Amino acid sequence: MANALIKHTNSLHDLLDKTRMMEGIAPLLLRLYLAPIMIQAGYNKLSHFEDTAAWFGNPDWGLGLPMPEVMAAMAAGTEFFWRNSAYCWLCCSLDLYTTDDHNDCCCGDSAFGKRLACDC
Repeated sequence: MANALIKHTNSLHDLLDKTRMMEGIAPLLLRLYLAPIMIQAGYNKLSHFEDTAAWFGNPDWGLGLPMPEVMAAMAAGTEFFWRNSAYCWLCCSLDLYTTDDHNDCCCGDSAFGKRLACDC
């Protein structure tokens, strides 16, 4: 009886191991869905930087944050340049742009042991 239970457990474990190759699909789809939204939000913040900084710093009708220019620049940069991290994550997830001699990759080692050369 215990032998059959162990066999059944091992077969379920093997099935779960086979699904590991698809564990990054949901985050990938979410990032690809959100990338244009974040890029547009960052572009709007960058193109209307003074208004954004005023909203970040005004305690009456805004957020009242300290150093509003720095905060606005960080928010706009994060949102606008987020596309690069989404692109890099896509490259890393799909194991694209692999080279053996590239050491400056933001992605590190892939699941297949190759260095990834993403432009990010």
